[in-house]
Amino acid sequence: MRMGHATVERTKTRTRYPMATPDEKVEQFIAQLEEAFKDVPEVVLQEGARSVVEYLKGQRSLANMFNITPDMQRFMVEQGYNQMKTGRYEDAERIFRVLTFLDWNNSYYHSVHASTLQQQKKYGEAVAEYGEAIKLNPKDIVSLVNRAEIFLIHGHVPYAQHDLNQALTCTDIDEPEWLDRAKKLKERIAKALGSDQSDKDAGGDKPAKKGKKGER
Repeated sequence: MRMGHATVERTKTRTRYPMATPDEKVEQFIAQLEEAFKDVPEVVLQEGARSVVEYLKGQRSLANMFNITPDMQRFMVEQGYNQMKTGRYEDAERIFRVLTFLDWNNSYYHSVHASTLQQQKKYGEAVAEYGEAIKLNPKDIVSLVNRAEIFLIHGHVPYAQHDLNQALTCTDIDEPEWLDRAKKLKERIAKALGSDQSDKDAGGDKPAKKGKKGER
């Protein structure tokens, strides 16, 4: 027997659940916290609250809050480098992304994380990470030169020149390889700009005159 739509609607039973208000949800959450921490000593709660406040003020890292020791972080760095050496940049990226999350104020972590992104041609993310590294350490010559290379790839010559000029002021950093790299990039830019200017001076940007009929 086939029932009509109205008959089906009449046979349905509806169960209504009371909806908690936002204030009631907050009260429930607080009650759950109080129950969970009722046996925790007051001194421990105070230390935990102080840690959260210091983290929010940027005075404490997540690594410190979670008791992730420097040795553990060094082990993660080593693992990340091993992944990079074998060309497993995605795996290396995941490791250094975690490290930057654990210690956001570590410029070195941001710089290496950016390098893993650059290797994967994730240029936008890489520029952002190099930016964080440079903000934390204005003399991070590696980040400056690498970011300049990304700018050059996308034709942002003034930005690249700015980074390279900044890199060349890092003469007190024992990084001769990166200083030399910055100089060579500057020379390439100067040569390219000089060549463009020579073409313009020689009328290279003007359309060629057509020859007479029959001429090549």
